[in-house]
Amino acid sequence: MNEQLSLTGKIIAEARKKHGYTQESLAEALNVSRQAVSRWESGSAYPETEKLVRLSMLLELDLNYLLKGESQTAQTSQINSDNTLNPDVYGITGLINNLHYEYKSKHKLFGLPLIHINIGIGPHRAKGIIAVGVAATGLISIGLVSAGMFSFGLATLGLLAIGIFSLGCFSAGAVTIGMIAVGAVAVGIMTFGAVSVGGFAFGALSVGGYVAVGEHAYGGITIAMTHANGSILTIISESDSVLQYNREEVISAIDQYVPKFWILFISICKALL
Repeated sequence: MNEQLSLTGKIIAEARKKHGYTQESLAEALNVSRQAVSRWESGSAYPETEKLVRLSMLLELDLNYLLKGESQTAQTSQINSDNTLNPDVYGITGLINNLHYEYKSKHKLFGLPLIHINIGIGPHRAKGIIAVGVAATGLISIGLVSAGMFSFGLATLGLLAIGIFSLGCFSAGAVTIGMIAVGAVAVGIMTFGAVSVGGFAFGALSVGGYVAVGEHAYGGITIAMTHANGSILTIISESDSVLQYNREEVISAIDQYVPKFWILFISICKALL
């Protein structure tokens, strides 16, 4: 058993170095401690079955080779000698391996690979300058869950965030929160959406602390097609097809009641009116 532990540890160590992993980065990919990887490689501990499967995918090793050090040639055959399907090719392990792809560039910037792609079934995480994965973190990140300066995916967080659920300085999606937010439901300082809630809100149903423009508008300065309720100024369009209002009256109210601290959003708002 000790010899087997030593052999498996040696295989892990060699494959780790070949693929450019440090003990720490491999540990992070496996969601274990660096000490656990060190114990595996020294032969003082044995990886759990789940970790062995993950190791085989990350290090591109056949499980039989990882466990026993035997040649991978026989194991990669699709048909066993008794004419049955090889479970490592057609079973759960084979399915997982076939549906997983990972690429990590050798070139790094600020300690991160320039490109890291890690996609497939399971919690595959990508971390790099450009990151693509089930979960992605990077300057430019794309994933089901992604975080970065420029972030795209299902649930996103970033300076520019685009996703079904997005949070960022500039965000767009179905449900969005941001400094400037565009979405079916948008919440932020300046918002555009079917339901729009913000300091400056534009939408079918808009609620604006300072300015609200829409079919129905509620807030400080309100302009609406159908119904408006404003604490400072209330305007309901006289036309059923076009939003009509006295622009000078609205601009004057903005200049008088909206704090100059919001000058950037005031400028954008005036440009849109």
